[in-house]
Amino acid sequence: MITTQSPYLLDYVEPGDVILVTKVNGETKLRRLVDTDEINVVKKYLEEGGTLGEAWFSGLMGEV
Repeated sequence: MITTQSPYLLDYVEPGDVILVTKVNGETKLRRLVDTDEINVVKKYLEEGGTLGEAWFSGLMGEV
């Protein structure tokens, strides 16, 4: 398990390995990137030459 807010580290993992952690009404929520609506936008971004770290930093995976 690795936890980070580093966009650089994300460049070394696959989208299927990313679990997003958010707080909703004081409750911690976990969701796999591949199970989100954002995955299609992220995949397109990667196909166009972007990196996973850039996708996260730009907000394509939800809040930064």
